[in-house]
Amino acid sequence: MGQHFSGERGAAQYTPEAFAVLAHHDLYASGEAVRIIVMSDTHNTVRNAAEAVRVPTGDVFIHCGDVTVDGTAREVCSFNEWLGLLPHQHRIVIAGNHDLILDPETYHANVAMSSKKRKAEHAQPDVRNVWSPPDLQELSRLDADQSRLRALAEWRGQVRQRLLSNATAYLEGERTTLAIQLDRGGNTGREVRLHIAGAPHTDVIAASSMRAFAVDEERQLAVFCSCLDAGPLDVLITHGPPYGVLDRFLGVHTGSKALVRALSSSSSCGRAPSFHVFGHVHKQKGVQLGAKFPNACDSVTESIDVPTTFVNAASVIGIHHRIRDDPAVVIDIPIAKLVEPPSKC
Repeated sequence: MGQHFSGERGAAQYTPEAFAVLAHHDLYASGEAVRIIVMSDTHNTVRNAAEAVRVPTGDVFIHCGDVTVDGTAREVCSFNEWLGLLPHQHRIVIAGNHDLILDPETYHANVAMSSKKRKAEHAQPDVRNVWSPPDLQELSRLDADQSRLRALAEWRGQVRQRLLSNATAYLEGERTTLAIQLDRGGNTGREVRLHIAGAPHTDVIAASSMRAFAVDEERQLAVFCSCLDAGPLDVLITHGPPYGVLDRFLGVHTGSKALVRALSSSSSCGRAPSFHVFGHVHKQKGVQLGAKFPNACDSVTESIDVPTTFVNAASVIGIHHRIRDDPAVVIDIPIAKLVEPPSKC
């Protein structure tokens, strides 16, 4: 199952040694590596300059979702203000299942299932009147497919332009290439490119109203494959983990089987992502070097080795969302190991 740095039997424990394998300080200082800073599941714990300075410097900042607790626009705006304090060239964000306001397809249904307190938060005038997504179910009942698609596009434009204006890229099942200007060592002034993809989609959580981007396995698979099939990636960003990888909650694996299928398929074509970063399962913060997944493409070979480095970067711990003393993960990718431009399998 690959090499674990997260404790026995999947009970993840943070140790400095676990994450030391990801950092190459000499290469970064000499301009021979791109530095990525990863956080996830901050749940309203990052709000001001004091918390921003705790984030290590680097070239790219990535947040793997769950920036909020209740999923309101007010919370996202607060996170966006904090995001603007970070000095990184690129700031990449995906949503998590708590970030209800970012998913117009499920927003109204999720709020309707919420607790009285959470409903009250979403009913505040500045949330309801200014930042309420369109009711897509109502549009569907009116058989207005074009209106529905237009409303979706308009809302996602609002998210990118206003709610998360300080994000270089907000990704919903999309790939992007980051042009990074190196500013250190012998490579000062050199431009390198980082190929990434991000998708917030997770399994549906039973008896929970926190279901932003929670979809069935087949829809997840389509999204993840669209991210992976276009060519190799340096970093895949999802909110949740693959099934069996840093995903135990109350002793049970809770990760996505669709992610396993998508990663198995991409690995069989020789284009597994170099890194896969996620959060969602707070207590499983850790690192796993490689995994053995069922072979999705070859019925003869039962399993396939996936050479990806998996990182659960959950920044809080416990149901009360206590921020960790070391909330961010540092990943240095040597320039020599950056993937080539995307090419089809």
